[in-house]
Amino acid sequence: SNDNRVNVIALGTRLSNNLLKNGIGVKHDQTNMTQELHKRKWKDTKSYNLSGEIVQATAKTEGDLEYYIDIHRDSARKKSTTKTINGKDYARLYFVIGKGQADYEKNEAFAKKLHYELEKRFPGISKGVYLKKKTELTNGIYNQEVSDRAILLEVGGVDNNLEELQRAANAAADVFSEMYWDAEKVNAASGETKKQ
Repeated sequence: SNDNRVNVIALGTRLSNNLLKNGIGVKHDQTNMTQELHKRKWKDTKSYNLSGEIVQATAKTEGDLEYYIDIHRDSARKKSTTKTINGKDYARLYFVIGKGQADYEKNEAFAKKLHYELEKRFPGISKGVYLKKKTELTNGIYNQEVSDRAILLEVGGVDNNLEELQRAANAAADVFSEMYWDAEKVNAASGETKKQ
């Protein structure tokens, strides 16, 4: 959707606002990728070239960023992308890690930790971690070389409504925040200093 109130930019805003409320600094890029691709007369297959430009530029100007979350929607239908938890429907989350970059195992470990922690609090919300190879149609890197804590997060699918998507974004923010602050405590105890 090109409507930033209901598309993946809206989900990014929801996630960002929740992280900010939990005391975690956020840089949220709100580039509408479809519009930008059309402006440049680029095909959809160039979307990671475009997002790569944005990620690399941001990494240079905002040198203290450690976590990168690229939000997408799954093309699967509602039966696969929805889970009822405690009587409420949630859009399911799916982590995609590109095997095309050298240190993908570190990104995979980070995604698996998020998956397991989400499953403890919201059983069934996560579809797991999917490792994707580079092929003719897929990038296989997804700009994850920028950090060992960079992930592609699919939030629900084409059939999920806004409430289901927002519940999933809230759940992801809550669990991520707990993991973040737990890591901060460990770093503080070991005497390490860590930037947000």
